[in-house]
Amino acid sequence: MLQKDILDYYEQTKNANKTARHFGISPQTVRRALITNGLYLSERNKEVARLRLMGFTIEEIAEYLHISEKAVKNHLPYTKGSYATKEKTENAIKIAASRAKKKAKALEETKEEEEEDDG
Repeated sequence: MLQKDILDYYEQTKNANKTARHFGISPQTVRRALITNGLYLSERNKEVARLRLMGFTIEEIAEYLHISEKAVKNHLPYTKGSYATKEKTENAIKIAASRAKKKAKALEETKEEEEEDDG
């Protein structure tokens, strides 16, 4: 799935929730892709972007608007690369490998505990 696929499907449906269900992703992820591409600009998005361009930090924007830092981040476009691109960054590959290793270890530990309980 590419960001273009998300945008194309959204253009057909005009509905972030339907688009999210179609791709098996969260509606917030769809909205962030739309924000990044200038297709989803609520008043809050515009206000957060304006404050960010003025040099406010995320923490300062949250305090100024009386919202959480997480809410501020949700109103900002992606800035570190682009979501849903074909090529994964080297860091993304390392993170995925680390998560897979942790998951395998946790499954192995769970299996060992079950064997001990049965024995």
